[in-house]
Amino acid sequence: MRPTGGWSRRLLTSGGVLAATVALLVASSPALAQTPPPTTNQGPRFGQWGPGEAPPAPEGPAPGAPPSVQAAPPSAPPSQPSLPPPSPQPNWWGGCNFDLRGSWYVEGRQDQPWYRPYTTNLYVSQYANWLRIDQPDAGYTYYGQCNGNNVTLDVYQGSQFIGYENGVADWGGGAYARWGGPRVRASWQTFVPSSSSGTETWHR
Repeated sequence: MRPTGGWSRRLLTSGGVLAATVALLVASSPALAQTPPPTTNQGPRFGQWGPGEAPPAPEGPAPGAPPSVQAAPPSAPPSQPSLPPPSPQPNWWGGCNFDLRGSWYVEGRQDQPWYRPYTTNLYVSQYANWLRIDQPDAGYTYYGQCNGNNVTLDVYQGSQFIGYENGVADWGGGAYARWGGPRVRASWQTFVPSSSSGTETWHR
């Protein structure tokens, strides 16, 4: 997310026709437009959900969800990336269209104050539409919400609030793409120890 002295946010490295049509429509839908995170430090957006706070909802989907929804999603990409995206599931996830639980592989870049590519891994815990995301390699934890396709997060290092991340969850890839499955495309802004910003994409 940003350098902390010599310690960077991302440590692992620095350095069918119908299916295609559905994927294209989802990717180009105006509803999936991403709202950039705030560029000034306005404090946490989720004061009731952060370090030391109990989750606002029980972990997992809403009571009565079918077994297929209760089961955690696979961490690996699907074997058939050309499959169409699943139907939204807002009734089971408090208004969030996606089951985001589990492990994600992240590719991103810091754009300011200098360019730096990175990769890392995240683990998402989901409580209806509330999210806690752990990034063990750098000691970051994210708290926030998923509403529809929009992901809105406060970023902490330990108990210290350090910035924001906003993203859009959708279905990426296709028959010949490397990634064919759920993804989150996000922008981030941090303020500690100085202002930094960048973009990233999460993949299963």
